[in-house]
Amino acid sequence: MLTDTHAHLHFDQFRDDLPEVIQRARETGVRRILTLG
Repeated sequence: MLTDTHAHLHFDQFRDDLPEVIQRARETGVRRILTLG
């Protein structure tokens, strides 16, 4: 189980494909994402 401890998913560049970004993270073993900001 991995935790991404420094994500910036609130950035505009992720707005349109946020679900896909999260899904790709899950597929690689990320189970927790901490968004800073």
